[in-house]
Amino acid sequence: MKKEDAKKKKKVMDEEPKLQKKANHKKEEPKVYHHEVNYTGIIILVLVLAITGGILYYFLGFIESAIIMIGLLLVLLIGYFLDKPKTKSKRKKVIKILFIIMLIGIILILLGGCAFMFYVVKKAPDFKEELFKARESTIIYDSEGKEYAKLGKELRENIEYDELSEVFIDALIATEDSRFFQHNGFDLMRFAKAAVGQALGQGDSGGGSTLTMQLSKNTLTSKNDKGFAGIVRKFTDIYISIFQIERNYTKEQIIEFYANNHPLGGLIFGVQEASQYFFNKDAKDLNLSEASIIAGMYQAPTSYNPFNHPQAAEKRRNTVLYLMHRHGYITDEEYKIAKSIPVESLLTDVASSTNEYQGYIDLVCQEIEDKYGLNPYDTPMLVYTNMVRSNQDGINKIYNNQKTGNFKWKDDAMQAGV
Repeated sequence: MKKEDAKKKKKVMDEEPKLQKKANHKKEEPKVYHHEVNYTGIIILVLVLAITGGILYYFLGFIESAIIMIGLLLVLLIGYFLDKPKTKSKRKKVIKILFIIMLIGIILILLGGCAFMFYVVKKAPDFKEELFKARESTIIYDSEGKEYAKLGKELRENIEYDELSEVFIDALIATEDSRFFQHNGFDLMRFAKAAVGQALGQGDSGGGSTLTMQLSKNTLTSKNDKGFAGIVRKFTDIYISIFQIERNYTKEQIIEFYANNHPLGGLIFGVQEASQYFFNKDAKDLNLSEASIIAGMYQAPTSYNPFNHPQAAEKRRNTVLYLMHRHGYITDEEYKIAKSIPVESLLTDVASSTNEYQGYIDLVCQEIEDKYGLNPYDTPMLVYTNMVRSNQDGINKIYNNQKTGNFKWKDDAMQAGV
């Protein structure tokens, strides 16, 4: 009996370490080793970040894309620390779930943004260099080679950058795009400020468009899109400005295009035509006050037309002068002097909407169409005619029932033709 008891005891002692080992093993089974590295996941993450960074850089540039990528890396870093199981509290689990939802939302937004930009690029109009070379008007000359008529759906005379007065260029930059010479066609800070202002219902916050974007809108896209079409148009202007206009032209050329292309009331297009129409002088001869009037008209040509709305034009001119002073283009004294000049005193006589030689002009246009098959109102050309202006003026006096020596119309029923 003693030998059997000893054998049982020895057996129990031999099996005890095995049972203890099994028990310990069971306790350790749920343990997860988080320190193991998932190399496949890391490679995929790096590829996704690289592709995202490349797309952002392509559309937004280095600074903007770098800011977004740094923010995204911070989010991922926060997610990594939240994923480490320091405690098993429900609060941590909720935070983790919320973070995952937020991360998924960010990824969806980024993917949606990339898809939207792909759509914008695909739908963008073809870039045509000739569109930026504004169409000029048809000019008709008399027998002495003097101009007496200008025809066209858009009245304009193209000039080069060097023919613009310095004060006009300063006024234009200060008013329309103060960081024009620093950005690449898109000003992120200005755009964001305008977007926030419009979201808050601030009507004077502007549209956030740079001068280059406005050139795109006036020449290649549309001014009248609303809603989603308006959003697409805005981002199309951004794309065209950065990758088509700014990459193909200098800043000086862009200002030249903008000065020649922009409508400035009715049929008047371009600063040279506006200078002649309002002040009877060339754009290179504009003084500070006159240049500020025209620069102010770029925002709303009809509302700030100095002939029709002199008070509104003067108020807008003063705003332009204030911006020029604020950005350091003019001194305190120059600001005060230019601001004190009444707008009406600067204007030339209001031009008649009907040319006094219209009958002769109509006959010339008809002859050109019959002979060459071209319409002078659609095709810019220089036309030299045989009209002797002194003779035509005498005919006009007769037509207008004015006294010429002893001649006088018998009554209103009389008609004449030459």
